[in-house]
Amino acid sequence: MKPWFKILLVTLLVAIPAVPLGQALWPAPAITPGSGGMPAYVPFLIFISIAEALSFGLGVAFLVFGLPLIRRVRVWSPALSAAVFVSIAWFLLSWWPHDGFHRSLGVSMWSLVAVEYTFHLTLMVAGGILALAFARLAQQAAGAARAPHAAAPASLAAPQR
Repeated sequence: MKPWFKILLVTLLVAIPAVPLGQALWPAPAITPGSGGMPAYVPFLIFISIAEALSFGLGVAFLVFGLPLIRRVRVWSPALSAAVFVSIAWFLLSWWPHDGFHRSLGVSMWSLVAVEYTFHLTLMVAGGILALAFARLAQQAAGAARAPHAAAPASLAAPQR
């Protein structure tokens, strides 16, 4: 099975139940009867809940499959490599409970939508980009380690001045 498929599978197996579970753990304030139906902000919160669940699933996949990668990277010290690994995982994992707490606190829902899209969604994307960059760095480092007499890949070589 290809690595990207394993990552996708774990991401979806975690993300799909995370959406309803998040709503159960951190329910949004009740919609007042007679308020004229579903508030306009609800579709925005549904989308961000799905994005959070996917980010959470990708974080779990990174924890599951990223540890062998961290062991292959010899670019940084072991302590810094571990800190980078944990930081990337936290970037991806923390949104699901973080936004659940926001939702359940009963803040202005339109203010919540603004914060979610301006800061949180962009940070979820940034976490995914960092995870991808880290995985590619680990692959390059592993390739360089297998060919000790070969030159380091250009992306790992010291910058030329």
